[in-house]
Amino acid sequence: MRKLQHILSGQTEFGDLLARRSRELALERRVHAALPAALAACVGVADARSEELVLLASSGAAGALLRQRSPQLLAALVHEGWKFTGIRVRVQVRSAQPKRNPDPKHIDNASAERLEALAMQLGDAPLAQALRRLARSGSPSGSDFDDQPLQSVKDKDDEQ
Repeated sequence: MRKLQHILSGQTEFGDLLARRSRELALERRVHAALPAALAACVGVADARSEELVLLASSGAAGALLRQRSPQLLAALVHEGWKFTGIRVRVQVRSAQPKRNPDPKHIDNASAERLEALAMQLGDAPLAQALRRLARSGSPSGSDFDDQPLQSVKDKDDEQ
């Protein structure tokens, strides 16, 4: 079975596309090496076919930093043999990822039992009702937390 790259490089249209893409990947690696890691993670090569290199920034702040660093970046690229006369920066903000609900917070069964015991001692006070609600809602049923008491509860028990 032939590799996809060999098949595509046999076609002139695809061969040109593969050559362009490999050149842009090599250029992108060099651009990333010349930038701080945090900024490099926000930068990509959009077009390297003309005399002016077009870079993409994933945010306005990254674009501003990239514009400030473009003279040094251009000098480094020219020094390594890349033939660009300038760098143009485009900002392409990606759509925000939907926020994921954080994992619900749970307490272990031992802590839930202690809360229930404390609620029994308090009687019928509003605090006792709140402790019972906390013990019922905070304890996961059938989870891995069953035998792991909360560290702060363990520490307070040791002090008493």
